[in-house]
Amino acid sequence: DICRILWCGNSGSTISTAHPALEGSWCGNEKWCHAGHCGEWHSEMGAYPVVTDGNWSEWTSSEKQCPITQCQITGSIAIISQMRTCTAPAPNNGGKPCTGSNVRGIVCGGIAKSTICEGFTRQEYGDRLCTAIAHDQIRADRQLSGTSFLR
Repeated sequence: DICRILWCGNSGSTISTAHPALEGSWCGNEKWCHAGHCGEWHSEMGAYPVVTDGNWSEWTSSEKQCPITQCQITGSIAIISQMRTCTAPAPNNGGKPCTGSNVRGIVCGGIAKSTICEGFTRQEYGDRLCTAIAHDQIRADRQLSGTSFLR
């Protein structure tokens, strides 16, 4: 019972603590912790808690506009990555979590000839990246040949 002891997980194993959930914490279907037990809400506990479903925040991005950087792979396109959080509001008291993805990519300027990158081929880019990993100054992986395998 979460109201008596809080169970925590650690990569598949269960670790317990001696600390119970806080008074008034949601502990099940229309039930909350009170005096170390999980049960229905009582009027002496105060106002009945409202079940709040989660809702997404607005999409945000660290980039304010399309990147103006040299493309690295021929034929690739520029995109802006955006994120959102399930905090407008966050689910509470057994409310439903947000559905859908919290990340998306927006293509910059469509796929016109001017937005298509001119740079390395996919194979050249992959080979350069694999070579850099194989010969990294801090964590080199000498088992790698430096050649990429593209599918």
